[in-house]
Amino acid sequence: MARKKYKNSLHDLHNQLMKAPILFRNSVCKDCGISVPTYYRLLRPEVVRDEANPPKPKLSNADLEKILKNGEEILRKVLNNFNRIKKNPKN
Repeated sequence: MARKKYKNSLHDLHNQLMKAPILFRNSVCKDCGISVPTYYRLLRPEVVRDEANPPKPKLSNADLEKILKNGEEILRKVLNNFNRIKKNPKN
């Protein structure tokens, strides 16, 4: 007979926080139409070799808007889960 596993509040919150970066990455890749390697390539800071000719921005304004929307949505989900746990804690 299998034992029933009971989750606790720490487990719930930890899982939510661990999943947030992956959810964010996947939603950005989907909305911006980029692959996971391209996502990580865009994360790398640009090296300024010539102060007179600074590097061009890697993201368009439309992409930046989508990224901010996705970030806000993920943070809202995490905060909603946090508030749910705070109201009904499972020790």
